[in-house]
Amino acid sequence: MGAEAGRALRPITGAASPQALAAVAFVAERFLAAPSLTEAVPDALARLGEATAASRVYVMRNRHDGDRLLCDMVNEWVAPGVPPLILDPLMQGFDYEIMGFGRWIEVLSGGEAIAANVRDLPGSERPALEADDVGSVVCVPAFVDRSWWGCLGLVQVGAERDWSVPEIDMLKAVAGILGAAVGRERSGQALADSQERYRRLVELSPDGIIVHADGRVIFANDTAVQLIGARDADDLLGRPVIEFVDPAYREVVGARLRRMLDTGEPVPAMEQRFIRLDCSTIDVEVSAGPFVHEGRPAVQVVFRNITDRKRTEREVRRQKEYLEALHETTLGVVNHLEPEELLRAVVTRAAMLAGTEHGYIYVVDRSSSEIRVEVGVGAFADYVGYRLQRGQ
Repeated sequence: MGAEAGRALRPITGAASPQALAAVAFVAERFLAAPSLTEAVPDALARLGEATAASRVYVMRNRHDGDRLLCDMVNEWVAPGVPPLILDPLMQGFDYEIMGFGRWIEVLSGGEAIAANVRDLPGSERPALEADDVGSVVCVPAFVDRSWWGCLGLVQVGAERDWSVPEIDMLKAVAGILGAAVGRERSGQALADSQERYRRLVELSPDGIIVHADGRVIFANDTAVQLIGARDADDLLGRPVIEFVDPAYREVVGARLRRMLDTGEPVPAMEQRFIRLDCSTIDVEVSAGPFVHEGRPAVQVVFRNITDRKRTEREVRRQKEYLEALHETTLGVVNHLEPEELLRAVVTRAAMLAGTEHGYIYVVDRSSSEIRVEVGVGAFADYVGYRLQRGQ
């Protein structure tokens, strides 16, 4: 509402009363105890307004719109009979420069307060305040992590007021508490967001993830449950983690674990074998590192199933051995090896590819209806010359 032209404003003299100091203590306690600023700020502003006998207490939060600095009224307390402004569109997206308050940017961002009767302010700043019958105002900055976040202010409607140094210092103290509370809430939200992102990454990870403490499983994601062959995570919780490691790898896994705990450093990925709950095995690639789970030391193990990859590697290696054997045999033919020598090379290589030392080759005796052992190696070395009749 607009002030009447030439209206005489009643002066008010302020001081830092015991009630005001008690209000600061209340604000600090409220901000510490309340689960969120949304709950704490209204009570804090009300106590501050009542203790200082101000007409209005407000909180403005800065934001950028391109290269313009704007502010929004995010909280307000008003004394009985004083109209609120928080729903006024001008108080949302308030442009310091356009509204004639460019000077406030330099003063407040520099950590200083603005405290004056409206009639003593520069001409560009008076119209907006006079339109709401403001006789006097004090505004102090609020900083969050050393960055100017916004401001906290007191307004006297319909009267002038000499704001005392103790009152301004008190308001700065409350603004400092507000900034610290905003910073704490931001940090808490950032931590909660980080934990939620981590939880989603863990749950959606294509790799199995197990956390163990004191040698026993305390967490397993869905992929780990599937790879180990459990019904759900409860089937794994509390089990000794070493029971999932193939006995052939337990000694080296134990050494890696001790080294990690001694150095506090993660261990590099290693291929090993896990035993599933149904006693079948899978080839896995495992990495591990120290971890803190719910405030206590633990180890996080990340593993992926490489059984198919290992099978493919074995097939590729076997195929390579086949090709090498075929190549050597072909060279033997080209080099006109003696038939018996060539056949011995063939059966020896074939036995090697089959993973054995024993083998033989029968050849057809064209002069009869028989076949005979032409070459034998290993256990069949004494079978050379052995014959079989057709149908035998």
